[in-house]
Amino acid sequence: MRKVTGIIAVLLVLLVVSGCAGGKKRRTSEGAVPAEMSYENVLLRVAENNIVAGGFIIQKGSIELRGTPVEGDFGFNAKLNSLGDISLSVRGPLGIELVRVLAVGNEVCMIDRIGRTVYLGKKDEIMSKYGLPSEVAVLIFGDFTEADYKSIDRDGENRIVIEYDEGLRKRIVTICADEAKICSESIMSEMPEGTVELGFGNFRTDGELKYPGEITIEEKKKLFHVKLNIEQLTGGYTDPIEFVFPQYRRKPL
Repeated sequence: MRKVTGIIAVLLVLLVVSGCAGGKKRRTSEGAVPAEMSYENVLLRVAENNIVAGGFIIQKGSIELRGTPVEGDFGFNAKLNSLGDISLSVRGPLGIELVRVLAVGNEVCMIDRIGRTVYLGKKDEIMSKYGLPSEVAVLIFGDFTEADYKSIDRDGENRIVIEYDEGLRKRIVTICADEAKICSESIMSEMPEGTVELGFGNFRTDGELKYPGEITIEEKKKLFHVKLNIEQLTGGYTDPIEFVFPQYRRKPL
């Protein structure tokens, strides 16, 4: 269980720590593009399809781990409210809960049910450790952040590529114009050194809400490969999420 906990801890904590990004777009490089596919129009449509700010509930999903010391499929469900707080439960065979992860404000904990251990940490410290931006929930679920970008250009007839320079971290976002959603993103960090690649596909709708039914997360050196399948998601969740955990032994996350 220790190996399972270690792998799931890293991956799920990256899923649950979240925040919001702001700022206006700044264009420093822009190529020609037809009027029906202007950058501004496409980015506006993509932003309108964001799902994190309003909160949502994932009633049914699964996580596939491949190329890791522990491989297999796990079920999960999650609640993310409009404040960016989240509760996520990972279940094994027979629906038995293995791990629960909570992130409320800057506080994060992972509850190992089998090992009867609670792992506690701070969101900002965890993000700094893995060289990732604080608004990870936005990134993981494929939302568009209106931050200043370094360049924007076309890649073929249907794709727009945006590059962000954030000091020790760079991001390259690819937008599929026909879906009006982000379809891939690369996050390259200098400290710690590494690249995380995300892919989004099998887009689904719930009413006016559009979300990726399949999300892949891969470390460039293939230290891990994860696929999230979201089978049922409902938008709009504003209830508070309590940061409550059992009286298990405690360890730092």
